[in-house]
This record gives sequence, C-alpha cells and structure tokens, in this order.
Amino acid sequence: MGMKIQDAYNLERCLRKTKSLVFLSLPNNFIEKEILNILINGLIGNKSICHIDFSHNMIDDSGVKIISKFLLITQILISLDLSFNQIRKNGPIYLSQSLKSNRSLQSLNLKQNRIEDNSGGKMCSILTQNSTLKELNLSFNGLSNEVKFHIVCSKFL
Repeated sequence: MGMKIQDAYNLERCLRKTKSLVFLSLPNNFIEKEILNILINGLIGNKSICHIDFSHNMIDDSGVKIISKFLLITQILISLDLSFNQIRKNGPIYLSQSLKSNRSLQSLNLKQNRIEDNSGGKMCSILTQNSTLKELNLSFNGLSNEVKFHIVCSKFL
C-alpha cells in the first residue's frame, strides 16, 4: 500500500512538466523521507502548483527539513498541509527558519503532529519576521496553552 519509489519517480517527471496543475493532493500515501525527496525534486522546477496536501503520511523531522529547503526556493506555494504526520522536535524549527525568507506561503497546517513546547516555542521569534503567513494550525499537538498564546501573539498581534 502507499506510494512506491517508482511511483514517486513517475510523478516527479510529471510535476516537472505540468503547467496547469495548481493543487497537489497526496494524503494517505505513506510518504516518508525518501519518497518526499523525489517529489520535492519534481516540485522545484514547477511553476504552477500553489497548494500542496501531504497530510496523513509518515513525514517526520527529516522530511520537514527537505520541505523547508523547498520553501526557501519556491515563490508560488500558497498553502501547505502537513497535518497528521510525525513532526516532532526539529521540524517546526526547520519550517520557521525557512519562513524567515519565504514570501508566498499564506497557510500552514501542522495539526495532529507531535510538536511540543520546546520546538513550538522557538517558532515565536522567527514567525515575527514573516509577514505573508496568515493561517497557522497547530491544534492537537503537545503544546501548552502558554506556548500557543505566545505563538499567536508573536505572529498575529
């Protein structure tokens, strides 16, 4: 079950060539680091995809590091859904660092991961440097109310 390596290579080739696809939805495909790396290689040259849904997969912190490097390059990605994955300690930090310079992402969904206070709290100061992000979903993680409040205040007040 799920996406196989050969499937990822086939999709990578398609992603490089498509000029009209704006929404890439790949939930529940058991996507992990190796497959994600292949897919991101295809997305790097893509000039049309504005919305990506990688929810309900097996993306962990090392996968988020790959996505974060992509966020440093892309100028067109508007929404990214990473909900229901396995993001923990370093993933939010990688994302926050890439969001310092990303000027296209407006919506980031990190719902139902395993983000805790240490890494979630480090997002606060970095998010103040991004004026583009308008929607951030951190519900159903291991964040205390105090950290949630600081994140919201640092970004949206």
